[in-house]
Amino acid sequence: MTKTIVSTEVIALLAHAYRAKYFPEEFDHAYDSAWDRAERKQGQSPMTADYLSRVNARREALGATPLGENGLPIDDSSGRIAKNWAQGRAYLTEMTLSEVVYEALLEGNPLALDCEDETVRLRYQETVPLILERLALGGSFERNLGPALAKVFGGRALKRISVRGAAAAYRQRLIQTSGL
Repeated sequence: MTKTIVSTEVIALLAHAYRAKYFPEEFDHAYDSAWDRAERKQGQSPMTADYLSRVNARREALGATPLGENGLPIDDSSGRIAKNWAQGRAYLTEMTLSEVVYEALLEGNPLALDCEDETVRLRYQETVPLILERLALGGSFERNLGPALAKVFGGRALKRISVRGAAAAYRQRLIQTSGL
């Protein structure tokens, strides 16, 4: 029987993706001009009344509270909704998560090795169970990648590790695997 696992990191990642997809208006303020920011500070929304009306109708249909008069969320209802959706989709089989981690290692290639070399591929494969073990305990991919690679490739590997590419590949593959 295949074990089903889920990590808090997977749920958080999916919840953020759901929130960005279904409640994008909550991120509009990041693009505010100085004028827009000043209006928001005074409690006014720089969004048109028609846009706010359509957005609030959609939010209410999804179960979230309407935006405040300044065009910002008044509570975390959309975050709770997105987290509930993520929890319903975040269960991956151990085999699927194993594939996601392995593909992320090959794609991100954190040690900048020749991934066409079968020995390198096998050693990356040896790293996967170590990362899965730590993910199951609630650790993050980024935090546990270095120690796992050091254990398989030796401590010198940490001197040349680049986590960013593998972490980005891991996040992208998790989102694709979840069907988002």
